[in-house]
Formats: sequence, C-alpha cells, structure tokens
Amino acid sequence: MITDFKNGLEVGNERFKSADLEILSNNTCYVTLTEGKYHEIKRMFQKYKLEVINLQRIMMGSLVLPTDLALGECRELSSLELSKITS
Repeated sequence: MITDFKNGLEVGNERFKSADLEILSNNTCYVTLTEGKYHEIKRMFQKYKLEVINLQRIMMGSLVLPTDLALGECRELSSLELSKITS
C-alpha cells in the first residue's frame, strides 16, 4: 500500500496523485496529500477493502491547524495564518 500510495492510485476511472502513507498501527496512519479531491482518502483505502472510520485534518499547506478548537468550532485566521494557505 505504501508504494501504491507513493506512485499514485487509480481507483475506478479516477487517478489520484502521489500521497505519503505512514502506518502507525493496525488501525492508525498518517496520509499526506498534495491535493485533496472529494473523499479521496476514503476512496484510496476502499481500493484495499478498508474503511475509514475517523479522519482528521491536521495541516493545510504549511498551516498547522490548532488543537485547542472543539469539534465543529471555528475562528478567524490571523494575517500570518492566512498567508500560509494563500501563498
């Protein structure tokens, strides 16, 4: 799977770009994407008959998302944070 993710996957009639897969345990991993298509990670794992139960975005570009926000909570980005995702 790690090699397939690295080479880019073809799922159905769609081709996904290269992604880094780091397996942490039997049911936990990190996936790093260069672009995020609709339900891309879920569809990549479905190819291997695996189900994604919980998915959490931790970074967007070079912006590390804050860990102190509750699920569903949001706040405005600072100018510095905004520059990290728009440049």
